[in-house]
Amino acid sequence: MPKDFNVICAIGCSFFHSAVEGEEKGRTNYAPEHEKHYKKGLLGSDALESTQYRDNTFEKLVASKCGAESVNLSVRGASNSSIFRKAMHWLESSSDTHGHYDRVLVIGLTELLRESRYNVETKVWQDIHISDMMWSEQCDYLSDHKEGGLEWYRKDKFPYIEKEWWDKYWKTQVKYFSEIDILEQDLLHQIELLSCYCEQNKVQLLFVNNLVDWVSFEVYSKYRSSNDLGQMAERFKGEIRHRNLLMFPNGSCSLRRFLTSTDTGYRGEHPNSGDHLELAKVVYEHITKKTW
Repeated sequence: MPKDFNVICAIGCSFFHSAVEGEEKGRTNYAPEHEKHYKKGLLGSDALESTQYRDNTFEKLVASKCGAESVNLSVRGASNSSIFRKAMHWLESSSDTHGHYDRVLVIGLTELLRESRYNVETKVWQDIHISDMMWSEQCDYLSDHKEGGLEWYRKDKFPYIEKEWWDKYWKTQVKYFSEIDILEQDLLHQIELLSCYCEQNKVQLLFVNNLVDWVSFEVYSKYRSSNDLGQMAERFKGEIRHRNLLMFPNGSCSLRRFLTSTDTGYRGEHPNSGDHLELAKVVYEHITKKTW
């Protein structure tokens, strides 16, 4: 029987990067074989020092079932801009190897308050998390750091930025570069461009909404006015419905919302092995039009 495709490539943030075991024990998709990894940690009595597994992510499960190759270029903390940049690099570099008709590309869309900048100090592209800057100032879990959350964040992510410039830097990012509506429109433009490219080059393209609708409203509202952000996910679904946005069996366009219906106790943590299996089933049936 001929294969439906020869290679499937997944590119996203940490939600695609690996199956994370141990962020929350009381879940339907909890894997008993990973019991040893569950221990008391930062998140509470059932939290753990999470362990990441890259051998059972959804694209590997789909590829195994179809007898195809799999590629996972996801990076934890990736921004949408870096995800799309990496997608174009893969599409251009893989065309000679795999041809035009047998490639599947699955893009995991992440939160909007992440941006990509070229770092002239390190000579690499770096993802800047505006949302993390907000959290670093406000969240209690960073209060244990003697120097305070923001100073700890600076040393961890931007050690080359002098302390005297840091306060101005992050406040400028939050004040002038964090308008959700504009960032959403920019993402839609990127989606349109990539969709057209894949259509012309006969590549099956699928978008999965991992974190687009994730915005900490309580944190965000302290800095910017909220323009009905609660409706963003539904508006987003309507605007790209025709562009291969994966719709889940429960009618949702959000992976996190879907997992709350399949995984008791799921509260938005990173997908574990069972969650990746559920995603694999939906992706497989969408691509092949066959039942898992």
